[in-house]
Amino acid sequence: MRIAIDGRSIVRPDVGRVSGINQYTSCMIDALVDVAADDTFVVFLDSDVPSEQVRAMIRGRSNIEARQDASLLRAVPYVGAHLMLPSAIHAERIDLFFAPTGLIPLGLRIPSVGFIHDLFILEHPEWFPDSAIQQVFTLKLVLPRSLDHARLLLTPSAAVRSDLIRAFPKTKQKTVVVHEGITICSPQPERQIHGRYIVSVATLEPRKNFLFALRAFEALLSRDPSLSKSLQYVIAGTPGWGAEPILEAIDHINARWRQYRPDGVVRYLGSVTDAERCSLYQHAELYLCTSFAEGFGLPPLEAMGVGTAVVTTSVGVIPEVAKGSVAIISESDVPSTATILLKLLNDQVARRRLAEAGRAAVAQFTWRRSAEQTLTHFRSVC
Repeated sequence: MRIAIDGRSIVRPDVGRVSGINQYTSCMIDALVDVAADDTFVVFLDSDVPSEQVRAMIRGRSNIEARQDASLLRAVPYVGAHLMLPSAIHAERIDLFFAPTGLIPLGLRIPSVGFIHDLFILEHPEWFPDSAIQQVFTLKLVLPRSLDHARLLLTPSAAVRSDLIRAFPKTKQKTVVVHEGITICSPQPERQIHGRYIVSVATLEPRKNFLFALRAFEALLSRDPSLSKSLQYVIAGTPGWGAEPILEAIDHINARWRQYRPDGVVRYLGSVTDAERCSLYQHAELYLCTSFAEGFGLPPLEAMGVGTAVVTTSVGVIPEVAKGSVAIISESDVPSTATILLKLLNDQVARRRLAEAGRAAVAQFTWRRSAEQTLTHFRSVC
């Protein structure tokens, strides 16, 4: 088959490296190209993708081609995405179109498969920075049209599949779950952060519930002030929409605890490289996820994959695979969360037990397996 992939989400300066869709698209393209040697993948990219990144994507492989031109610029999103992009795809004699964002261009007339990461925008439009016009255009026209046009819809978890069917009942017969993969970090002997720390990796935005995480961490320090001299809460991630209150809260906490720790009890790193992210996972005492909602939840699963104990809300695929492999917290109960954090910090055996269970639980999530399942579904609709 000759398969077109919408790769325009690969580089999103406004979202950052830790964007889940960004990471999914990049990893899935690599895995599909590796497992489907007899198929050709034509990836359509924005013109602002650096040439070195395009070369790295191709890496001498003969079954992947990249397309970049001015017609795909986001400067004209409606015309570029829904008229000129379909025209470019049709010119390539494509058998199947794959939309990693779930949104299929309105002008496309070939068999298509969409990956629906989540439906948060339906229930919580306030979490998203798009203008009202953009939201209405997406929710009232593009999304329903995409769901109708798609031959098959993929979701990363059973929870997202249920959400999709509840919101759009007609999708039930053509929606299947294909878990994402996780990238298992290679050993990172160099520590980015010295001393003990709890870590979170995510874009700074309201959905990630960082204000709650900061309150819980400060409640932990209040119970044992001596920890402020030996423990930090480290946050890595690009500032997203709504990041200002989070950054202000970090400054306020550090000011309140300056007498105990002049360099700050909370350390914000901003965007990090893949190697830095792996180092943060591997050397942390605990990984903390306080999100209100996740479609799949890559960062906590990646932390589990390297053997770090995870404390998380019951989001994404966690309820489907947790089975005692993580410590579950409420997204609003500060005292209880502080208690769980303190208990695990003081109990190395309990942390090790969680770490071992977590590593075993996520062993099933490989990008190769995800790509093989995805490719099987591609073939079922063509």
